[in-house]
Amino acid sequence: MNSEHQLTLDELFEAIPSVVMLRYSSENGTAEKCIKIIRQLFGVLRHNGVEYINDVTADLLDDFYWMATRKKGFKEPSSTTAASRQWGVRSLFLILADMGLWDGADISGPTISREQGRTTRPMTEAEINQIQVMTHNVLVPTGEELLLALALCGASASEIAVVCTQDIDIDARLIQLWGESERSNPIDDWSLGVMDEAVMRIPDSTPMVVRPDLPIQRAAHTVTVRLNRLIQQAGLSSSAEFELTGVSIRLGAARKVFESDGLEAAAIFLGNQSLDATARALRYDWWTQN
Repeated sequence: MNSEHQLTLDELFEAIPSVVMLRYSSENGTAEKCIKIIRQLFGVLRHNGVEYINDVTADLLDDFYWMATRKKGFKEPSSTTAASRQWGVRSLFLILADMGLWDGADISGPTISREQGRTTRPMTEAEINQIQVMTHNVLVPTGEELLLALALCGASASEIAVVCTQDIDIDARLIQLWGESERSNPIDDWSLGVMDEAVMRIPDSTPMVVRPDLPIQRAAHTVTVRLNRLIQQAGLSSSAEFELTGVSIRLGAARKVFESDGLEAAAIFLGNQSLDATARALRYDWWTQN
């Protein structure tokens, strides 16, 4: 469709809410939920310089599904949140098709599962090794090896987003993390090799894996998306019971800390205040062990 005959995102949004209200019930909040998701989507698209709906790509939509949430800080979204966003996106494109404003292919991506009871599991050592090999064996470095190294040090997406060279002490094998729980975490052998090279080429006060001009929420979102993509690119996938996401990397590293130094050390490594929460995250039923 020629852009001269297209409506801009702003013009589209003037018409979309009334159509949504006709399609979905307002009594149970479905219509309002759909409109809210579409409003959020359009905001993300504008932020990425998109003016017309035909300029939307599958990658932009995937970024939106897994955009960090603002509840209790900037957290990686659950599959339920991502699936809800995907539902809203698919509703939008169905409406646009009915209005004759979309005749392209389905770019909403594979259906994201929102099965009840599915929780993120720690990555196994074999899976971590698989991603390490993948990020190392590239012709042109992309920074994903450093991103993986930071996650293996127990850093969350929002903590990774603000790590600078000055936070890494190669000689002491420690990294300072600035999150809800400030802490110094040990650096494993593989990550130490990656960081040793990185600290020599990145200025001290510059964030190591994101653009310095990004707001913290956008930076955390960028890290979340990139970590999730690492999982996909490595050919790893979730099971019927447990999800495998970017956070699985730091949980896998924490599991190794737990096995060598105990649950309290793993909680400190993750920045968790609760031993119960740490045990659940690591799939460890510590009550039956005591």
